Amino acid sequence: MTNFSALLPTSLFTGLLGDDVTYHATVGDVAIKAFVDDYVDPVFSGDAHISARRKKIDVAVADAPGLKKGMRFTHAGTQYTVDDIIANDGQFASCVVR
Repeated sequence: MTNFSALLPTSLFTGLLGDDVTYHATVGDVAIKAFVDDYVDPVFSGDAHISARRKKIDVAVADAPGLKKGMRFTHAGTQYTVDDIIANDGQFASCVVR
């Protein structure tokens, strides 16, 4: 089976559809494209089920060198700090931010 997404550059998706974001890397600020969205985080405690609304930033790994917990992004004048990286397939990383 052919993986068609592997044939297209990630910049095609982020450049056309992504949000303007500043990544505050250790080497300096970098203007990149990323996907910023609300994320519903399910929290379980015994029999209780609670949903917490959080922000999620999906970014191309190549655009965010040194991405790890504690790194910062700025989107639309609001600064976010990475709480957790919930997925990283080597192409894109999904970060839950606060």
